[in-house]
Amino acid sequence: MGWDRNGADIEAAARAAINTTRSDEVKHALEKSLCAPRNGLAATVATLGQGWVAEEALAIAVYAGLCAVNLDHGLSIALKHGGDSDSTGAIAGNLLAVVFPGTVMEHPLIESVECADLIEKIVRELWADILTRAAA
Repeated sequence: MGWDRNGADIEAAARAAINTTRSDEVKHALEKSLCAPRNGLAATVATLGQGWVAEEALAIAVYAGLCAVNLDHGLSIALKHGGDSDSTGAIAGNLLAVVFPGTVMEHPLIESVECADLIEKIVRELWADILTRAAA
């Protein structure tokens, strides 16, 4: 199993979460993110909530991951709304790092991150572990 750029693996993960979560709120929020038109518009994001509660922040982050054509695009979707954008952006950033692992460490802003070389080493080790487990 490889990660692709169209969000298919985020979709599969969201569907798995829907089937395993005990939280009706999380289930409903994830279902909304999966059913929303994948146009990345702020108006569509607004239908998912504002991110002030955990399940809304998760729904917005998942939606951003589903729509993203690249890292910056996904972050833009997650951040450009009138709600709790720091939370939605943080969650989306983690999801998008899995979908676009190479671009995260090559992003121009990485130069401003403290210990970027150590973070890159950890990311590469985790990614290798994910691929090894997926192949097994």
